[in-house]
Amino acid sequence: MKKILDNKRIISLFIVFILSFCWVFLQEGQAIACETIETEQEVVPIEEEPYHHFEYENQYLRVFDVIFPPGYRTLPHTHAKDNVAIVINGGLHKIEKVGGEPPEELVEPGVGEALFACASDEPYTHTITNLDNEILRFKDVEILSPLELSEDDMATENLPEHEIILDNEEMRVYRLNLQPGESTELLTHNFPFLTVAISPGTVEVETPQGKSQPKEFKPGEICWHTDPSKYILKNIGSTSFEKVDIKLK
Repeated sequence: MKKILDNKRIISLFIVFILSFCWVFLQEGQAIACETIETEQEVVPIEEEPYHHFEYENQYLRVFDVIFPPGYRTLPHTHAKDNVAIVINGGLHKIEKVGGEPPEELVEPGVGEALFACASDEPYTHTITNLDNEILRFKDVEILSPLELSEDDMATENLPEHEIILDNEEMRVYRLNLQPGESTELLTHNFPFLTVAISPGTVEVETPQGKSQPKEFKPGEICWHTDPSKYILKNIGSTSFEKVDIKLK
């Protein structure tokens, strides 16, 4: 009788061993499958990444409205043009570069920041994972062609109250923040530029001839200006208003 019980115990232990082995094998198999999917994921150009939404293009630049939900990880995508990202909604996110240095980077930019990246001479591929609990949103502005302006040309413009937040050989980026009731001095724009609204707001545009016109902005709204202009900008809303102007050189 004792021998029968010992045999049953051995058989039970053997079954437990087999089941445990199978469970471990299945878990490892799933991990290998997931790793294979990750490493073999197709690389796409930026315009084919689902959450890079094409918004605007002219001969000088191309704009994508980029919105990543919480937890979203992009497809591996390639940037082939020098570009600047204007942050509309900031948040912690992870950038993983394919074959680049550093291979992984945690970034948490603030609202209204301008992040420049070179890609025209050497395209780069990466993925971005939104690690925040809120959406991550920015405008990705690609440079297609320069305006070929000199420093003397740039010096003819007058933008008081504007802070220069980025200045390199390809562009100069200004940021303006107006509190309710505040006005700028007379602004002078002589060359085309792109405005990106960072916050919602209502402003009044007044020309030297005394003509005025209200303008409402939504966060992330863009406007391409072509003609030379002079005007005073006044915040006629009840909240602060922030915008960024991108001027190509």
